[in-house]
Amino acid sequence: TGWDRPDEVCVATCRTAGAEVTDLLASAPAVLSGQRRGTLTLIGAPCAVAELAGDITARTGQIAALSWAVPLSDTHHAYRWCKRSLTMVDEGLVAAGEDGVVPCAEHQSLLWMHADPALRRHANQELLRPLFEEQARHRVALAETMLLWLQTRQSAPALAKVLGVHEQTVRYRLRRLKTIFRDQLADPRDVVGLLAALESSAPLWRCKASAS
Repeated sequence: TGWDRPDEVCVATCRTAGAEVTDLLASAPAVLSGQRRGTLTLIGAPCAVAELAGDITARTGQIAALSWAVPLSDTHHAYRWCKRSLTMVDEGLVAAGEDGVVPCAEHQSLLWMHADPALRRHANQELLRPLFEEQARHRVALAETMLLWLQTRQSAPALAKVLGVHEQTVRYRLRRLKTIFRDQLADPRDVVGLLAALESSAPLWRCKASAS
């Protein structure tokens, strides 16, 4: 193609029809572009791809995901991160900036936790099995309280202030959690797994509960 390959590239993906932005793509010949199954993909030097992605979101109103700079040989990984970021937008886990662009670099921990959705769901169901026996909205409340408590180990009044509920409500939730999880909450090895599972599951549960 005569493309002058840079040492490092960025990838951007956007769900838009190529015909809408033909002139924008033509104005950036140093950026490779292609469309497959309704997703437009851009590959090129970081600054050029970031600028073009911003122009496309401004033109179309669509969301674009932008990878961080990677060696050319890692282009396929950057593409996968962008695709996963768009899926996480759909799931309500991340939001685009005011310019309509989702910077993957700001969501690396989420990308890692959601790299294999099927495996994540299986592991989370095993680790958080007691919560799956609760009603959906109660599960969300318990999960958010448990996550905040494991992260901070703060008192009930402090947790209540952050969660926006009465401290007696927090005390009830903590008693319930200690009853259903028992020794897991005291074992550091179990706590690490519980934290990871809650960080990946709680936002999804919250979105589903809000939608229902």
